Amino acid sequence: ALPGGLQATLAAECADTAALLAAVLAVPAARQLQRVVGHWLAFSHRPAPAGGALVLTVADARLEGLALHMQVSRVKGIAAELTLAPRPSVKFALPKDPLALPGLPWSRVSRNRAAGEWRASIVLRGDGHERGADAERKFVRSVEHLAHTLAGTPAQFHQPFLRRRWGVALRRATPLAVTLDLVAAAPSVPRLDLGSDSVLRMLIFNSPLLLVWLFSMCGMPRLEIPPLPRRPALPGWQAPAPTPATASS
Repeated sequence: ALPGGLQATLAAECADTAALLAAVLAVPAARQLQRVVGHWLAFSHRPAPAGGALVLTVADARLEGLALHMQVSRVKGIAAELTLAPRPSVKFALPKDPLALPGLPWSRVSRNRAAGEWRASIVLRGDGHERGADAERKFVRSVEHLAHTLAGTPAQFHQPFLRRRWGVALRRATPLAVTLDLVAAAPSVPRLDLGSDSVLRMLIFNSPLLLVWLFSMCGMPRLEIPPLPRRPALPGWQAPAPTPATASS
């Protein structure tokens, strides 16, 4: 545990108490507590079933008024869940695309107003130890990107990432564009002269099933019209949270 509240855990199970203690003591603290771009990161692990390698379960970081928490599912194909929560004394403002800029595995952030936090997802590759290693790399990349973004002003964030922001907007618009194209093309299907063994005929008549499969995939965007990337009007990312007014007698 670190003074700032970060905590890393190592959870293991073994029938032999001596072997369990040896396995836990073999993992140095530096493996689970790392410093990246001036910020501490805490990685919680569990040993792989085959032994030796560690599998990431949770990752945490603190930077510029935000607490980052990543939960990694044990199920292959399920994206990691990332939560960004501001400190209680800080009022934070974030656009929806800053975390999606590193690349396709990162989703946009969505605001959970009831909990006062933002949530996103990160698609992971591999299984077991490989999946955990990929999660660690992408969490470090997320911290590096957010630290660089929050070190400047919202205006400074807009121009250098303008091309990437447009790419995120187009990516978010793709599901709606594909759906509208299929709907628009549906009336012309009966006029096509297609044989019973035509591959195009098979794809056309199974397009509803393809849509269901597409939008049930983990991490796929929702049907939406994304806003155009604009320069944020706020002077800074955070401001002191308003204090409740005290009643005068």
